[in-house]
Amino acid sequence: MDSKSFLWLSNHRITIALLLLSFAFDDHHRVEAYHPDKPSIFNDADQYSDTHAAVKFDPDAKKLYFFAGPHKSASTSVEKFFSKWANKGFESNHPHSRALQYWRWPTFDSSGDAKQYGKLVKKKDDKVYLSKALNVIQASFLESDNGVFLGTEEFDQVGPDKWLDAMPVMEAIVDKLGVDHKDIKVVLNYRTPRVDQWISIWKHAGEEYAGASYEDFMCKAHANDDDKKYRFSMIGAEMNPLNAAKVFLERGWQVTLLDMGGVEKEGKHIVHTIGCEVLMGGCENGILGSLQDYLPQKNAVEKDFNELNEEETAKIEKLFQSRDCAYQSQLQKYIDKGQMEVLHQDSLWDECTSDDDYYKKFKDNTGMMYNALLGQLECTSDPHQLTVGADMDAALTVAGASKIGIGIGSGFNVLFFIVVLIAAIGYAAFQVLQQNSKKRQQILEQGGDIDDIDAKPTSTEMTSYPLEESNNDVGGFQDDVDLDDEDISDQNHNPIV
Repeated sequence: MDSKSFLWLSNHRITIALLLLSFAFDDHHRVEAYHPDKPSIFNDADQYSDTHAAVKFDPDAKKLYFFAGPHKSASTSVEKFFSKWANKGFESNHPHSRALQYWRWPTFDSSGDAKQYGKLVKKKDDKVYLSKALNVIQASFLESDNGVFLGTEEFDQVGPDKWLDAMPVMEAIVDKLGVDHKDIKVVLNYRTPRVDQWISIWKHAGEEYAGASYEDFMCKAHANDDDKKYRFSMIGAEMNPLNAAKVFLERGWQVTLLDMGGVEKEGKHIVHTIGCEVLMGGCENGILGSLQDYLPQKNAVEKDFNELNEEETAKIEKLFQSRDCAYQSQLQKYIDKGQMEVLHQDSLWDECTSDDDYYKKFKDNTGMMYNALLGQLECTSDPHQLTVGADMDAALTVAGASKIGIGIGSGFNVLFFIVVLIAAIGYAAFQVLQQNSKKRQQILEQGGDIDDIDAKPTSTEMTSYPLEESNNDVGGFQDDVDLDDEDISDQNHNPIV
């Protein structure tokens, strides 16, 4: 096997191993979708049915379900829909309220604004306002059959890059209701393509950036410390539902992630999918009760996105997908044990084809991602001192291997190389011992003296190497290591500065 083939096998060893394991265990180790309360909406084959009556849960284990956005992932649609149709439970004169009759979406703000939970996060230090909200939520919880479903896109404000802080409000609600952690669930939407969510965040920017071009949105913000910090929050919190999932899971809460691309491919709507498959409301063909005509309107803002061509736009998609891949192995553990579920999984982790080591640099590295996005733009009015395109290309480049011939970089690679090396040495030693054993047997059979066994071979037994025809230091063996090193040396082994 030549060195290039060996390099390929080394770089793809994990993928090959996983494929072999999947074939071996596929029929015996399938992980079932997690459904904590399996009611009659499942048929004999344990498959979910899109048509079922509203399900009443255990009254002694009422639920607290949070909706946590994130931003620009149909969050406003969810808030408006459920605050209208799950506000008061079933009302005899309103048949449309039957589908979600066992749930409550509490409303406490006198304005009637559907986005009042976002206001609650922003006014968390207003003790009077918070106390009023908590009392209303508790009253709705007590009168409900299944519990409460409430939330806001501002509940995505968790983690190191948050602009606001959602956790104090969420914890206050948990404490007020006294709900066990096993009965708490956070619902998150995962919008794809990922670049669409990022563009939507720009298009819906408020205050002085309302109507701003994409270049001004990035470049002018870079010149202002507060605005720059807000961009970090957009990238690290609003665009990062998987980190939010991790934060909630680490608190012992359940998480349901809906892949919006998969929902759309199946011809469904996100609000009805949440109502039917998460809240187990009364549904017919995946639509809540008689609410088929009630679909939230899209909040579209028309702006031209012409600063970047298709190639550069594709790099943004790859950037956010790569960070999502960094969470795969960690979140998969929660999925396997049933604390997290992914509904209608379609493109989530579909492009995670590199080793885990490659994706690690994207996790908790919002500064790198910010520079990659900013560096795509020239920012002539507000210079950023970055080489245009360099940071994005560096972020997406797979780090080069170190110069040990076959591309050894990580500690695992080193271990792999050592194992192969030991095996090769062992095989060579075995061959030598076998050859010596044959010589011993031949000498003894020919009546030779035992001392002849250890005698040095004559010159006719030596293997001749054409030293004069080679310019390397290992005799006539053509060493390809230098060629491999030359190829690798052109790569930047540490592209992230």
